[in-house]
Amino acid sequence: DLVTNNINGPASLYINQTRQRAPESSNFIRFELEGKGMNTQGLGAHVTIWVGDHVQVSEHYLSRGFQSSVEPGIHFGLGGYTGRIDSVQVRWGDGSVSHYKDLAINTTHKLNQSDPKPEPASAFVSVAPLARSIDAQPYLRRKSATNKSASWLENLRHVENEFDAFIDEPTLPHDASQLGPALAVGDLNGDGLEDLFIGGAHDLPASLWFQKPDGSFESVQEDLWREWEQGEDSDALIFDANKDGHLDLWLVRGGGEFPGGHPVYQDVLFLNQGDGTLIPDPEGSPPQRANGSVIAHSSSDPYLFVGGRSVVWSYGADASSILLSTDSYPFQDVSESILPNWRSFGMVTDATWADVTGDGRDELIVVGEWMPVQVFDFASGVGVEISTEMGLDQTSGYWQSVEAVDINGDNLAELFLGNLGLNTRLQPSEGSKIELWVADFEQRGIPSGLIVETIDGMPYPFEQLNELGREFPSLAASVESYSEYAKASLVDLWPQWTNSEPPSSIQKNPLQTVKSAIWISSSEGYTKTPLPLDLQTGPIRDWWVHQDESDAGELTTHIVSVGNFAFWRPSLGAPQLGNAVSHLLWDQTNQTFQSVSPVESGLPHKGVHSTILPMSIAGAPYVWLGTHNTQLGLYEWTKE
Repeated sequence: DLVTNNINGPASLYINQTRQRAPESSNFIRFELEGKGMNTQGLGAHVTIWVGDHVQVSEHYLSRGFQSSVEPGIHFGLGGYTGRIDSVQVRWGDGSVSHYKDLAINTTHKLNQSDPKPEPASAFVSVAPLARSIDAQPYLRRKSATNKSASWLENLRHVENEFDAFIDEPTLPHDASQLGPALAVGDLNGDGLEDLFIGGAHDLPASLWFQKPDGSFESVQEDLWREWEQGEDSDALIFDANKDGHLDLWLVRGGGEFPGGHPVYQDVLFLNQGDGTLIPDPEGSPPQRANGSVIAHSSSDPYLFVGGRSVVWSYGADASSILLSTDSYPFQDVSESILPNWRSFGMVTDATWADVTGDGRDELIVVGEWMPVQVFDFASGVGVEISTEMGLDQTSGYWQSVEAVDINGDNLAELFLGNLGLNTRLQPSEGSKIELWVADFEQRGIPSGLIVETIDGMPYPFEQLNELGREFPSLAASVESYSEYAKASLVDLWPQWTNSEPPSSIQKNPLQTVKSAIWISSSEGYTKTPLPLDLQTGPIRDWWVHQDESDAGELTTHIVSVGNFAFWRPSLGAPQLGNAVSHLLWDQTNQTFQSVSPVESGLPHKGVHSTILPMSIAGAPYVWLGTHNTQLGLYEWTKE
């Protein structure tokens, strides 16, 4: 039955008469659970029933939203099924499991955790555990700012400015101006200790921290960063730009607060004066006022790739990316002569260089939103795309990250590809094709992106009516009601549509996959390897791959991913906060992954993290978590 609490009115009681009116098609089974200790109602229990050829699952929670609840117990509707329940499995909140068989229907069964009825293991499918058992201490241990010796850590933080990109671009999937912090590590002052750069946001300066011999950090050149605080730092790279033996700093600028072409989007190269003092060089970076996303330097060839994320106020348009030659300084833009299709890469979010062909030279791997994974081979002196040869031609996704590391010892890098995940409405399938259509729908001189879902050959707008009306007034002008809009296709909404074909001027970017994946190399080529479901609950924005070798020579590979978005458009699904950190172990013998529990890993299971970066502090291995709009996380690796 149902009770509703009506505002400013009496409560309503609704009696469920299904059993009286249709008893033959409303069979059921119900369970009352009694847990151990204080958990008298068995809250958190996970109950699975096997009914003929079907399986049903329910979790025992009483909360159903704000000020709502349900009666304790679990109810399964069985419809017209009249037999007995084959099997029941109860996984209690503490992880213990009880099994039951051959239960009657149309009645309530009381199940007590302290009095289980175990069945032989052969009666049930054997499932590999999702997490390893915990040992003496976690792999990583957080360094706390509350410790007096680490009070300096409180000041190492990212602060985001307040800006709502959805006001100017209401159909953005997520706010690309809220993606910090950018982090970079390198020994800038030549004292043998690695230093840390933390990127800033608009009107909130970046910071540079020199490491001291005792492992603490000191902020330096604060006046310099205030001079450059108007821009937003999307990525940073510490490397020797002018080959003088001293590391320099390149800042990729981005955000969305200003129109495209504004000076704040110009990248900046800071040259090291030899003692760690950085001075901006106006000639160091070519004119490139774009909303940038990533910078990647090849270790085998004199190339530097700078990726463009998006065109400000024109989501969906191909952003500007460039390839620079580092043979001489200042760098030369060789995009047009070396890199084909460089103007139409798409919306690049990440890139890296690695050997994926076995020729001892780096290839360029580029990923982005609404675009496939792209790989370019430069062995001939010109970038040749080899994505199709690697089996990556049907990979158009909402990619957020790529890392390339050889984990199986064949001298070919594996590809770790972070995608959007399965927790949004953007879920392409055989019956539902999702694309981003880019065109100048409003005839205002700039293109915009419109998410389109094609069902049975007919394209429909994916946006809600109020969002569509703010971004595309002409498309929504003819719609008089939400019920009319629910049935309207783009044929109905767009007057420029002729016959059954859209105008040829539309650029269509498909969304073929939203799952994160790892591509493993072998003598037969690259093969996509499935990742556990817990890595598909949200966007993966960065990877850290760490390999340990035991005294016996056994190699253990740790794969840590970090992610989430600070602001995801609500109409596209739940907030993207479900995939903060995941930790895997790679089993080389069985070619499989095994999840590590947060307790054993030591890394947090909450937060929005843009970056994970290893660093040596006072001779010990650490990793930084680039956490959005708060203090950075610092974790010591305890297993060396």
